[in-house]
Amino acid sequence: MLSVPKLLGPYETWPWSHYDEEAQISMSAEVRMGSEENNVEAEIQVIRDDPKEGEAPFECLLWVIVEERKPNEWRTKAMTHKGLPYGDDVFDWEQKALKVFARCAVLLNQSIMPKFDEIFEEEFKANDRYGAKGGAGGSKSPIVRPDALLDMRKDGGGF
Repeated sequence: MLSVPKLLGPYETWPWSHYDEEAQISMSAEVRMGSEENNVEAEIQVIRDDPKEGEAPFECLLWVIVEERKPNEWRTKAMTHKGLPYGDDVFDWEQKALKVFARCAVLLNQSIMPKFDEIFEEEFKANDRYGAKGGAGGSKSPIVRPDALLDMRKDGGGF
């Protein structure tokens, strides 16, 4: 899911990067295995050569920790977006964070500068939430007409 083409060992990393000369921005993504083979970190960073007013020269755009729960069963444990904890109240944030990372890594591998904010917004749509989506499912208080339910003359109704 993180676009790494091989299994990583302890302390091993897999990096991607791209430099946009016109914008004077470097973006990098990296997957790092921890000291044991049950903990992986994924990070996307941007470095600006000439930051505009209000921009930091260095910024961690996305940081994700993935851990192995059981053999070959991994789960996303934590995430930060632009330095702030993110996701606990967002539906399916675990998979969405990995999709953002993978999409950026694929673009960086193709020497294309990812539009991180657009990718993040596409994956973390504002209308996604826990529970039913708009219009899905029935009413919590359906109108039931007992006479229609118990009318045995129509199609063998009743219970």
